[in-house]
Amino acid sequence: MSFLPLREGKRSRKRRRTAAVASVLVLGFSSATVAQNCTFFVPATNYTSMQGVLPISDALGYLDVNDWVIYEIPSASYNEIEWRVASPPGEGKVMVVHADTRQYYTHLYEMPVTGDWNTYQSVTSQFTIPPVSNESAMIPLKLQILQGGFNLQSLCLRTIQPSSPPQEEVSKEPSMEPSMEPSITPSMVPSITPSKVVFVPDTTITPTPSSECRQTYQAARDYRLVQGMTIEGKEISNLAWLDPSDLVVYDMALPREGWYQFHFGVSTPSGEGAFRVELENIEENAPEPIRFTISQLPATSSWYQYEKASSEWVYLTPSARTTMTLTVEQGGWNFRWWCWDWEAEIPTATPTSRPHNGLLTPRPSEDILPTAEPTATPTSSSPTTATPTSFTDTATGFVHADGTILRDPKDQPLLLRGVALGGWMTPHLVMNSSSISAGEWWKRVETTVGTNSRRSFQQAWLQSFVTKYDLQEIKAIGFNAIRVPLHYKLFTLPIQEESMAGYDTWSAIGFRLLDQLMDWASEHELYVLLDMMAAPGGQGLDPITDFNVQNPSLWEYAENRRKTIALWQELARRYAEHPWLAGYDLLSAVDWNFQEDEWATRHWNGCDETSNKPLRALYEQAISAIREVDKHHMIILAGNCWGMNHQGLLPVDDTNVALGFHLYRMEPAMETIESLIANREKHNVPVIMTHVSGELNESSASVIQRMESSDLGWLWWTWKGLNTTMMPFQFGSSTSYNTLADYWSKNCSNIQEESAFRALMQIANNTLVYRAKPISSVVKMLLGNNTVESRQIG
Repeated sequence: MSFLPLREGKRSRKRRRTAAVASVLVLGFSSATVAQNCTFFVPATNYTSMQGVLPISDALGYLDVNDWVIYEIPSASYNEIEWRVASPPGEGKVMVVHADTRQYYTHLYEMPVTGDWNTYQSVTSQFTIPPVSNESAMIPLKLQILQGGFNLQSLCLRTIQPSSPPQEEVSKEPSMEPSMEPSITPSMVPSITPSKVVFVPDTTITPTPSSECRQTYQAARDYRLVQGMTIEGKEISNLAWLDPSDLVVYDMALPREGWYQFHFGVSTPSGEGAFRVELENIEENAPEPIRFTISQLPATSSWYQYEKASSEWVYLTPSARTTMTLTVEQGGWNFRWWCWDWEAEIPTATPTSRPHNGLLTPRPSEDILPTAEPTATPTSSSPTTATPTSFTDTATGFVHADGTILRDPKDQPLLLRGVALGGWMTPHLVMNSSSISAGEWWKRVETTVGTNSRRSFQQAWLQSFVTKYDLQEIKAIGFNAIRVPLHYKLFTLPIQEESMAGYDTWSAIGFRLLDQLMDWASEHELYVLLDMMAAPGGQGLDPITDFNVQNPSLWEYAENRRKTIALWQELARRYAEHPWLAGYDLLSAVDWNFQEDEWATRHWNGCDETSNKPLRALYEQAISAIREVDKHHMIILAGNCWGMNHQGLLPVDDTNVALGFHLYRMEPAMETIESLIANREKHNVPVIMTHVSGELNESSASVIQRMESSDLGWLWWTWKGLNTTMMPFQFGSSTSYNTLADYWSKNCSNIQEESAFRALMQIANNTLVYRAKPISSVVKMLLGNNTVESRQIG
């Protein structure tokens, strides 16, 4: 099947056919109007799985590039599909493939201009789905969104049989060069965090007049598969964080036989970088892959300037399905676009049709995204060469301490009322697995499904658990702040994995996640508390800190403390000018007895400590390091004994500090609150209840009211969790995950890897806030609301 724009296929078809519609099977919708026309009818909301798409009324909306949705359809010889779509600007592109085999079926590249979002029109396209041998089998039909800007109401699949033979053969070639001009109107619907694995980018888009190529043009971000790289930027995105062995794969169609020269838009101020390219025709009886290397990249004036690096001319045959794999040989560059030029005859420069550069097997990275080069000086090491994001929010200053009062950027009194995003970087805390550490939990996952599947699940979790719709919902409900528990391994390596002591290898993934989160927080005007939940080595014996008894803790090895301080300085350097950052909560859940000679007689978790000297020393060093790069933001000092013992921590040589207190039980709490108020007055610092949790009862609301009347801001643990009624949102489990959890609890070894991976991915998908269930009783207790009223994402 030739891969051509639908409009060109229609243009070359010079006959008209009459048709007879086969038997009818209807699932729903306005059956009176569609039953007689459809072999199989699919309401758009009857999907089996999806990502990035949202149900709106009786349709699906919020469609953006990289979103997808899957439908199960019975096996039959379908050859026409009718789409019911709404698109005021006439935008949108979608491709249909087999969800498992990725077999291409059809695509829709021309949307009708419907004028408004409530008017749906029909448009048809031809395709072929051959029946399978098992008539009862279901075919997973995947719709891959290539361009947003439309809503989808239904699909009508038809089996049409010609009543007379065709009068003329359908041309296999377009009658003219396809018109590939992209739409320049931006999508009118919001986007959700895209999937890292997508199918078949839109290969029919040509460059704008100012582009470098005369022929097909493709954005670098529209990949099918990526390893190691990550999307950087917003409107005009590029791939960054490129390290050796990272790779990215594109699917494309080659329309004609001839000579091709490929161009790649790159940015590299130093001129560093190299990569290999493999072009493989994946059709049957295809020739051997073509391989070549781009070993010299042009030095650009800055990271914002892109220039093209070009290949030699290579001879290629037509192909509807060709994959292009780029594998990084040398890092130090960013990648924004690629394209080709085509010539029928041999160009003046003698081309090479079979370069001998082999394509090496990619090396899987240990982390889900690559790490940057290590630097020996912690205070100057940087996870990115890009200029830190500048902010133009209406806030004119920064959250700060003023005696016992907390003030907002406009110097008005500020009472924090928020939730923690617990479980985002440490999933086991909201998966009913808090009795083991994060490291143990991830090891359990990897042992069950393998390294690559663990990486895929971890990436899916990080992208689904917190999205911009979570922050939109948090704000709409009535909260004004979020606490972000951090795990150091998403930002840097453990000391055991560094090449030498004193080095800090920064990992891209954590910083990119925070960059995006801070953008969303700015958009929705939510204050952010960064909280080190798991510091290098682990700051406590509790599994929540990811302490591993086989390795030295934060308190047992100075290098762990040095790395912790270096990480805080890097975070402060990056967000020093962000007005919606409320402060740095240096350590969470410390529970350590520093007086080792009294372990037998003292409380093991630090609740009896009277000086907390090691904790105070680390805080003083961290404050000094942060102030070298950030003079503005507040620093929060949590106590020992899980944040409840602050003895010996004050005073410090900094006036912009606050005490962070953890309240784990709502009863009894009044005595604790009175003690905190006295401590606040004694040291003349604000007190923030950075962690509030516990069983809810009739007196819980009065505890919250007492804190607020005493100017004690608070953040509830946590935003959402698995099968819980103690959080504002609950995401559901599944039978397959329950079985997996049961196997884990019994230490079973006969777990099927594929089934376990599907169960984990389903849970990751369930964490999306629009799939979760609001628990109105929790919100009512915290904020006095009767229900979760917003749901502005639907």
